[in-house]
Amino acid sequence: MKFINNKGFTLIEVLLACSILSSSIVFIVPIMKSASSLIKDNRFSDDKIQIHQIRLILACSKNIIVSKNYVACNYLDENIELKFHRNRIVKTPGYEIILENLDQAYFSENNNCIYLHWRRNNYEKQVLVGIQS
Repeated sequence: MKFINNKGFTLIEVLLACSILSSSIVFIVPIMKSASSLIKDNRFSDDKIQIHQIRLILACSKNIIVSKNYVACNYLDENIELKFHRNRIVKTPGYEIILENLDQAYFSENNNCIYLHWRRNNYEKQVLVGIQS
């Protein structure tokens, strides 16, 4: 009596498994690339919008006073402050958060120009946010 060894896979089964695996990889790679772009830190591109908001506030303001910890001004007939508080730049009165997750931030003035300096995750940035008139 002859025994047939049925252990293992046939060549067609192996080729079919390889083709299914390779076609699934072709679809998974673009999905993983788009998922990694979603995970990437986009705060610095979002900061551009917030810096524009600060510039609009200061452009429409009068009587601007610049200190290291805050900028006080009269914005639309209301006295407001932009200040660094609890790792955020906030607008008071109230507590409108403009920039967040900052390690350090301060304001400076040089030749009637108002600058905002901030550091986040060992990345330092300095931007011009306003001009004193």
